[in-house]
Amino acid sequence: MKATKTILGILFALLTLAAFIAPFKFVPEKFMADDYEATYERLSSGGMEVDESYVAARVDATAKEYFPITFTTSLLIACVGVLVVRLLSLVPPHGMGGFNLFNPIALPLIAIMALGMRFSISLTLDAISSPSVIEFRSLTSDFAASMDGSARPWQLFIVVPLLLEVTFRCIIPGFLERVHAVVGIAVSVVAYSLVMHAAFRAYGVWMTGSTASAFVALIIAAVMGILLMLVTWRLRSVIPAMLMHIIIVHSSVLVPGFAGLGAFALPLAIAMVVLPFAAIIILPVLGTKHAVFRADFPFTAHHKRMDARLAALELPRHRATKGDTDVSESA
Repeated sequence: MKATKTILGILFALLTLAAFIAPFKFVPEKFMADDYEATYERLSSGGMEVDESYVAARVDATAKEYFPITFTTSLLIACVGVLVVRLLSLVPPHGMGGFNLFNPIALPLIAIMALGMRFSISLTLDAISSPSVIEFRSLTSDFAASMDGSARPWQLFIVVPLLLEVTFRCIIPGFLERVHAVVGIAVSVVAYSLVMHAAFRAYGVWMTGSTASAFVALIIAAVMGILLMLVTWRLRSVIPAMLMHIIIVHSSVLVPGFAGLGAFALPLAIAMVVLPFAAIIILPVLGTKHAVFRADFPFTAHHKRMDARLAALELPRHRATKGDTDVSESA
């Protein structure tokens, strides 16, 4: 039985990853193929000698112009695909990275930590003048500008962070928890980093003919992935990671003012990450003696019901930490 659950967990994790990635590959390719065929037919029907390099250049220019539409289509299909895999798995939304209610004490901690992550990343990039960093910042700026021009910036600032967190901090580690909790955490971080690397590599080749930005994207994704996944594991909920990702995306306007602190800015930004993170790790341990510090306080009864449901389905149960009292044994 355990072997079957392990195999199914790995299979559903792979299906989730495929459902997330595939639309961002086949949708642009399909649009460009249709545009190429229509352009070629239009020129040839007019009796003109068709220069295929000219057609390819026109199609490429059109694809860049209509990038927001292509991206939106890919994003919606990816959302549907990930949701379908999640529903097919018949796993309740509980356990590592589940849609669980978490201790409100964590709200100010995750807000400060998210701002610290944004400031630390931005200040570090500001201090580095390598071509890869310059290209990375240029590509991210162009991407944001193109989405703003589409009059649908919510796709970039809301839907994208939510889809990323649901995929890489909720569904994939939730499936791989059937193998082992550490496997779920590690694979989710590696998968997220590699996907971001591949995305920036492909986007860089398309827009600038360079892949220099991909390594920068890999490093940033790895750092964010580790921190967000550990917060998700510790608080037993994907909601904190969702909120943190949205704060990180939206807090770019605060970076210049924070940078005005001069030499104190980067150390302070790092402290804003480290201290709340330490509190998130330590506070649930105190919950063994003081219930108010539990990872799921005041939603212990809710988690108790959900754990009972998992037990009835003979699925693995997740603990916030070894030091935390089992939910099903508490009030």
